[in-house]
Amino acid sequence: MGERKIAQILRRTLRKRMAGWMYAAIFTTLFMCVHAQDTTASWKQMPTAQAVNKGGDVTLSCEINNPGQFQINVIWSFNGKSITFNRNPFSPSTSDPRRSIVGANVETDFNLRITNLSLVDNGVYSCQVQGTDLTADAKLTVVVVPGTAVITTNNSGTSKEGDTVFFNCSSFGGNPPPTISWFRDNEPIQPSSDIQYSPAAELGGSTSSKLSWRLRRADNEKMFACRVSNQANPSTPRTANTAANVQFAPVVNFGPYNPLILREGATEQVACTVEANPQVTSVEWLIDGVSIGNTRSVRLLDPVRLTDRGQHTCIARNIIGSSNATLTLDVQYPPKIEIINIQEGNRLTVNESSRVNLTCSVRANPPATEIVWRKNGTLQVAQPALIFQTVTRNRAGMYRCTAKNTLTLSKRSPEVQESSKPAELVVQYRPGRAVINAHPEVVIGDPINLKCTVGDKGIPEAQLFWERVGSTTQYSPGEDLNIPRAALDDNGSYRCTPKNKLGRGPHGEISVGVNEIPTWLQQNSIFPARSVSVGDVGIRLACRARGKPAPNIEWLKNGVPIENNGELFTIRTEEKIIDTYSYNVTGYLEFRGTQRLTGIQVDDTANYTCLGSNHLSESRGGGKLSSSVELLVRYAPMLDRTQDKVAVDMNQTASLVCQSQAYPAVTFRWIRAGQPITADGRRSFSESSGAGLQTSTLTITRVSQGDLGNYSCIATNPVGETTVNIDLTVRRQPDAPTNLRVRENTWDSVLLEWTPGFNGGYDQTFVIVKTNSSGKEEIQVGFVMQYNITGLFPDTSYTFQVYGKNALKAGDYSQGVPVRTAALYVPPASDATFNGETGTLQFKSQYDQYCIRVEIEKKNAEGVLEWQEATPCAPPTVGDNSIKIQDSTVSSLRVALCLTSRPEVCGAFSVVNATRVLTPPPSVDTTKSDIPIEVVGIIAGVCGGVLLILVIILIVCCCRKKKAGEKGPLENENRGPRPQFDHHPPSYVSGGGFDNPAVDRSLDVVDFDDPASTGVFATHTSGMNGNVQYGSLDRNKMRPANGHVNHGNHSPDWQKPPPYTPDTSYEVQNAFNNGLDEHEMNRRNMERSGHPYYNMQNMPNKSPLIHPGMNGIQKPDGMSVRSGHESGYSTPDPNKPKKVIYEVIV
Repeated sequence: MGERKIAQILRRTLRKRMAGWMYAAIFTTLFMCVHAQDTTASWKQMPTAQAVNKGGDVTLSCEINNPGQFQINVIWSFNGKSITFNRNPFSPSTSDPRRSIVGANVETDFNLRITNLSLVDNGVYSCQVQGTDLTADAKLTVVVVPGTAVITTNNSGTSKEGDTVFFNCSSFGGNPPPTISWFRDNEPIQPSSDIQYSPAAELGGSTSSKLSWRLRRADNEKMFACRVSNQANPSTPRTANTAANVQFAPVVNFGPYNPLILREGATEQVACTVEANPQVTSVEWLIDGVSIGNTRSVRLLDPVRLTDRGQHTCIARNIIGSSNATLTLDVQYPPKIEIINIQEGNRLTVNESSRVNLTCSVRANPPATEIVWRKNGTLQVAQPALIFQTVTRNRAGMYRCTAKNTLTLSKRSPEVQESSKPAELVVQYRPGRAVINAHPEVVIGDPINLKCTVGDKGIPEAQLFWERVGSTTQYSPGEDLNIPRAALDDNGSYRCTPKNKLGRGPHGEISVGVNEIPTWLQQNSIFPARSVSVGDVGIRLACRARGKPAPNIEWLKNGVPIENNGELFTIRTEEKIIDTYSYNVTGYLEFRGTQRLTGIQVDDTANYTCLGSNHLSESRGGGKLSSSVELLVRYAPMLDRTQDKVAVDMNQTASLVCQSQAYPAVTFRWIRAGQPITADGRRSFSESSGAGLQTSTLTITRVSQGDLGNYSCIATNPVGETTVNIDLTVRRQPDAPTNLRVRENTWDSVLLEWTPGFNGGYDQTFVIVKTNSSGKEEIQVGFVMQYNITGLFPDTSYTFQVYGKNALKAGDYSQGVPVRTAALYVPPASDATFNGETGTLQFKSQYDQYCIRVEIEKKNAEGVLEWQEATPCAPPTVGDNSIKIQDSTVSSLRVALCLTSRPEVCGAFSVVNATRVLTPPPSVDTTKSDIPIEVVGIIAGVCGGVLLILVIILIVCCCRKKKAGEKGPLENENRGPRPQFDHHPPSYVSGGGFDNPAVDRSLDVVDFDDPASTGVFATHTSGMNGNVQYGSLDRNKMRPANGHVNHGNHSPDWQKPPPYTPDTSYEVQNAFNNGLDEHEMNRRNMERSGHPYYNMQNMPNKSPLIHPGMNGIQKPDGMSVRSGHESGYSTPDPNKPKKVIYEVIV
């Protein structure tokens, strides 16, 4: 306990106001005790026992803790005698220079150090602190290696088995006294009463150990040893040994193998091991009790025989006595096999279907554990007998009887022994079917080599015999039949038949064909003359060839095969057999056919070739036979009339080319104004010929005005004369193209084709002019004669014209071609609802090839309500869709599906208000109107006046139409058929109760911003005779033919829409061309007529193809225009009186 803790106790005691003097005395005493305890000396490190080798150094520790820093006196003692005091010798007599006091702190460390230790330093050292109870002892052992070990014994050469002998082991000078251990043949002898240990009586004296031992036969010549060691030599003890000598009678044994098992035929030794001291004087062997006179302990068996089996006894003797031992010897051997019923050479020959018995007899020691029969390694039976009651040929083969046993020989691991013996079973049977190798067709003169093979030649092996069916010719037997040179007479069937002593097998047969390479029979150009005239009949060419197979006849015209379709030529062949096997074929080419009006035509002039061949022509004949003739047709000249105009600049050179095709050759003449033209300084002539054409060129240099005009070229030959006129003119704009026509028409494309006009002397390019109700557009197409115009609107009337232009200027327009594109059905967006609170538009779509267009009704900058696009046209997914409308002021909107590739092409718009589809809008509830009753009355009065005016107008129109009907038929009765609608539009009843069929927001209207507008609607005829085609959405159909040029974009692939009858009473207008679409015009009409007048009940809606630049067609269910109200553009119903509808703007 520390001073601080005592002070705390004193303070607590004083605070409690305890008895002062008593507690003060107590705590004062405690404080003194504690303080005294804290200042008392104690051990820091006391001395400990140590063992050090002689000659070494040692330090004995003695270090003190001295917290009170008092004076300390330390005395070291050796075996009870003081030797040092503090750091000095205790007395002069105890002074030793090998001793010293060492330590880091001279006040507290008194460690005793002794150098060069000797045995005199061995003893007990004590360190004592005077004035305290601190005293500690430590034993110092000076370690000295023991001296040499020495063994003495009373054992002599006459000691016998059972005698007791003594062995004594001693060593001198070791410290501490050494230990002595005993060993027999390096095996330790455990301490017992038979061992007496005597340590040294004095330091460095003699230490000994005595071993008493009873002798046994096994101790003979065994080595007895002692080992002496202490701390100085634990790993290298001092050792001494001596051998024991024990006399005993012979001991006989045969080692670990008794009985002894040997293998027959091996070379082995039978050894009788004899142990004796002194040595044996004689050895004797007995087999089954009979002496064999052998006097050696080892017998050699070379080889081991079965007769060596039995009891072998060995008897040994010496001067001490005799003994014997008996060995049982067994001889083992692998299985020995013998097959019963086998014939000579291990073979058994039998006929098919006979009985077979092969028995395997086996001798073995030990007996066989397995006997099996195998054929080609496959187990047949696991028994000695192999029996076939009715043997078949597949049983034939090499069989092997195998037997196994296990030899358990001495000195070896068990060995499985296997022996086998073969037995060949031969089953005789008739040969199998003969097969003759496939022989290639041969040609006359080739060798014929046939080879006959038999998959199973039978046993014994069959011979092969040849014959030709229907012939008595003899052939040598064997596998091969050889005919050096084939002739046609060698055609036929050849047989090969196998035979052996059991009979014959099925024969093989093959048909050998000896073929003939085609050759001409005679001259093949068989016709009256090489030259014929146009119109000749009965002309034909013929060629004849022979060969085998029959030659095939082909005809070529100028190297091109002639088709035998009976149109211009008739090809036929005649075939007959000659020389029994060959064919004579005649081929005819006749100049007659269904498309040949007369006999010979001009185009028949050509080189005609007859080809004769069969399959040998290319491989063996060097190719097809060929014979040609040139057929010349006489006809009058035919002149090229495509170059009937030549344009030239003044003072330039003009070349007028006159080209003729005729036979015989023609002569040319040039005339002008009836007068022959002769060569002069400015006029010259040149002629050329080639490829069946003759050309005459009139060249005029420094052309003047007088040279312009008409020139005539006259070509003459013996058959006739032909004239062509060529007009020489100055260079100018191109002539108008001709023959403009439509090659293909889809819903958004038209393929046009035309014939170019005269180019005016310059290279020309073409421009297509496209015209519709939206305006006119020109398309530059370059120098082509076919062009595909794309990007059109469906069910729309267009007019196309073409003109050419050259370096001077544009030429005249071609005749116009009216075209109406095919109709296209785009389905409406279904089940559309709009949540005004969340601004979410929801709708359903069954298609993924359309995008959705959303428009909201808002006022424009002028304050006029109009439909404005709310979102870009984005493709919807199939199923439910939703679009977020950011404008919170939207009260109504409309949606439509549009083509993804053509967003401007849309279906019918559906107007959406609140959460339901309103097409047309819902009825107005007048009971909830906020309009004062006075205003309602004013409006009702105005509307009544307007209605009265309309009734008067209607009566006037009816009267006029009645009068017009009395005058004659209507002008528009020749229009195309009225469209029939398939369904009714949704009904609608306005809030005001009006039913005004004359005001239809979906009809084409007149632009009231145009001062020329009269407000009166007139009917117009439909394009293309009112016929409308449905457009194909097949991309392949939209793709132009080779060489066509496309304009615009192609349409994607969609399914063909359901058929319907389109409304052809108006044309689609393109807002992108004229800036005003039908919707915009209807909106303006609506602004002028007021909201109650649009989307009226029973008004036919427009097409589902309504888009910002186009109007379309809709099919009201179950309704035709005849049964409803007529629109301003509808074709009049001939069954109703004609009426003209006026629109009055209120």
